[in-house]
Amino acid sequence: MLFSASANAQIVYTDINPDTTIIRTRLNQRGIVSIAQNMDLNNDGIPDLKFTLISSIITGFPPQWYGYTAGTILATPLNGSAILMDSSGYPAKMNLNDIISANANWDTIANQIIFKKLLSNGTTTNTGNWNTATGGFLGLRVIAGGQTHYCWIQMNAAAFVSGSIAATLTLMDYAYNSIPNQAILAGETIATGINENSFASSINLFPNPANDYFTIALGSSKKNVEVAIADITGKIIPIVPIAIGIGNTTTANETNKIEVNTGEFAEGIYIVKIQSGESIATKKLIIKK
Repeated sequence: MLFSASANAQIVYTDINPDTTIIRTRLNQRGIVSIAQNMDLNNDGIPDLKFTLISSIITGFPPQWYGYTAGTILATPLNGSAILMDSSGYPAKMNLNDIISANANWDTIANQIIFKKLLSNGTTTNTGNWNTATGGFLGLRVIAGGQTHYCWIQMNAAAFVSGSIAATLTLMDYAYNSIPNQAILAGETIATGINENSFASSINLFPNPANDYFTIALGSSKKNVEVAIADITGKIIPIVPIAIGIGNTTTANETNKIEVNTGEFAEGIYIVKIQSGESIATKKLIIKK
């Protein structure tokens, strides 16, 4: 384990094996035909999200025989959950290691458009972010026992790919952070939560996520503070101090703050170990460029 510390279960990961593919075919009829799929992302027996795939024939002008058709994939948050949105007002198609946290743009309305394609006389109109069948991550905020948890689900979604298929949705895997109100990265599967103690609970890392630097606030002044940082593989990362006289170990004076340069760190998840005498704390740090 990282730094030989004990890790709590934090990221609860589920691989959908085999992947679940839902297909809504086009039908030669007026009106709307739909199929729905509910998801329980935090495994509490209560559905958090509903996907709806729709095959429809537009019955207004131009008439049906002009070939004016539509395929749609919708997502509806359930039971207090919310979907992470982009700046255009549609569910965001997130990339690996994008941050899912309280600071995102969240929406609780029903029938949010994952993807919609309209075809009419050679003209195609696309709406939403899943305009090809390539994979992406959908960010979710769910409520369990009155507490907020952040989740992701990896999926492929497309409309009118070929032939008679109006819409197709493939669900691949998902995960949630079992610690309330704590961020998760899109695609994060490794449990990096560490047991807390009184020393650890007095320590705060900020900003977190960090970019060029972060600060370790010790809560009260400590002597002989040692700091080590490892990536999620356990590799120790050299520390470049910002504050004069502060490095991997502070020995000359008491300190209640340590600043660390992370300008050369790659994006990802790191574990920070802080030790003062026999007191040891381990914290998760996220680097986001």
